[in-house]
Amino acid sequence: MQPKILILTVPHGASHERAAVALGKALLEARPDLTVKIWNGLERSARWFRLYYDSYAVPLRYCPRLWGWIEGVQHRSRSTGPGWLYRRGAKRLFSHIERFGADVVIATEVGMCELAAMLKRETAARFRLVGVPTGIDLGSARGRSLRHRSG
Repeated sequence: MQPKILILTVPHGASHERAAVALGKALLEARPDLTVKIWNGLERSARWFRLYYDSYAVPLRYCPRLWGWIEGVQHRSRSTGPGWLYRRGAKRLFSHIERFGADVVIATEVGMCELAAMLKRETAARFRLVGVPTGIDLGSARGRSLRHRSG
């Protein structure tokens, strides 16, 4: 049975999607027998959750200092958003991931990594989780937190 790799990304800036495509291509070049899928995780989530998730663009564009403060709070917190909200908004995404039956889930964006870690932790899913968040300092407290929690 060929191993299944799922790469979760979002269309927020080019780096997340470029990293996903580059990873997918490299994996298939190294192991042509792999099944590699790249998904925009938001497309498989509730519409209202997409609106919530994409709302970061408003303060980023119109009030960058507010966005800087919000990011600072997120970096000091255990999660970038409320767990209950993530669970409800990503319910469809979780179902898709479970049906796909990935052996490995790779996330190229921190929120997608949080969602995959939540699914893995709360359902004892057997996939290995790899976080490849672009634009984050993995040596920061936030980056260390993600590495330790995803198991």
